[in-house]
Amino acid sequence: MTIEQFRNPQLAFLQNKCEYIEALNYHRELIGHLVENEVLLDRDVEIMTYEFFSPIYVQFYRIQREPECKVNAMKIVERHINHFFKMYSK
Repeated sequence: MTIEQFRNPQLAFLQNKCEYIEALNYHRELIGHLVENEVLLDRDVEIMTYEFFSPIYVQFYRIQREPECKVNAMKIVERHINHFFKMYSK
């Protein structure tokens, strides 16, 4: 599907929707919920979502292409999540 997406616009749309759009929407809703319930500071939820999601997405993308880096990539994801919550927790 990764290769075919460049030849088939329908597959490109589906891949983008499944790998990116739906995941980003899920995280936006989750972070919005945490802000509404005063777990996280009331800041720009859209930007917070990108700040949270993007580094994780990059590491998972990296693991797909370089499986041998999984341990290191997961350590980075863990550090990132801890950092995000230190920055935005009340």
